[in-house]
Amino acid sequence: MFNINPVEATWLAISLFALVVTLGNLGDAWRGWRDIRGTGKARDIQARANVRREGIMLTLSAALVIVIIPALLRSGDTPFSIYIVAIISIPAGLALNSYLDRRTRRTLEGLGAE
Repeated sequence: MFNINPVEATWLAISLFALVVTLGNLGDAWRGWRDIRGTGKARDIQARANVRREGIMLTLSAALVIVIIPALLRSGDTPFSIYIVAIISIPAGLALNSYLDRRTRRTLEGLGAE
């Protein structure tokens, strides 16, 4: 049975949000790579790097969600501490980085149309 206190709920929510954002951005990077294949070696290399980076961030986000599961299954509450803040900041940073990478890709796509 799940035992979720506010600290665990925040931790889980931020981690799931990061997972969803990164998954969406991986799809976006994949579509971008698929759309530019064969248009130039440098563009292809950059597009593949975007897919790889989003894939790695998705793997890290998923691993962080898996880390939460034992905290939800055990009895007792997870106390708020600086260590929990540090752990929660990791998926938040991954989601922010993924979002900023997507925004950069969109900006570059716009420049390519000019």
